[in-house]
Formats: sequence, C-alpha cells, structure tokens
Amino acid sequence: MKLKICPLCDEVFIDYGQRDYYAAGKFPVIYDSGCGTLLNDAIMNNAQCSSLNTVKSKAGTLAKKYKLSESKKKLFFNEIKKVKQKHPNYLDYQVIEIAINKVAEGCYDYGTSIKE
Repeated sequence: MKLKICPLCDEVFIDYGQRDYYAAGKFPVIYDSGCGTLLNDAIMNNAQCSSLNTVKSKAGTLAKKYKLSESKKKLFFNEIKKVKQKHPNYLDYQVIEIAINKVAEGCYDYGTSIKE
C-alpha cells in the first residue's frame, strides 16, 4: 500500500493496487472530497513539471491539510528538494508522491498516521 498523488487535483489517495485498472492503463482515484475520476495516460502526461518553489507551494498545502508535525514537515520538504535536484524532469505530482511516501514510511507498520 502506497500513497499516491492525483496529477489532476493534487490530492493524496491510497493505492490499493487494483490490477484490473492497471491492465487497462488507468486507475481510479477516490477520496472523501476529491475529483473521483479515472486517471489515464492522457491525464498523467498532461501533468505539469514546474520549479522547486511551485512544488513546495503545492506540498505546503498538503502539509497544512494533513497537519504534519514539524519533524515530518521538515523531512517532507527536504525530501522534495533532494528529489527535485536529483530528477529535475520529474513531474510535480511524482516529486510530491516520492516525498510523502518517505514521510509515511513506518506509519503503515505501526498503525500511526503521517501526522504523528
């Protein structure tokens, strides 16, 4: 189970690995309040790749929404900076997705949330 970022609306969702959708080249995005769309290659390829400041701005919105602790927020933004510097051609949602999963590492095993 991994956290994913929707490139359409920049929301976080959990990837449960629904292989039937992956085989068709699309997967569902479902949250309490989100776009609830089926993402396909066209949407993924139209996601934007922007500057580090823009990515940090999007990440800041997510950090505030999910009320990350100061230590997790620091790890989150440091990871974003590392990924963006190492892979400048990654799309914004990919950079944020890698960073949020780094923050969430270990939370799955212990039943804690990313806020703790």
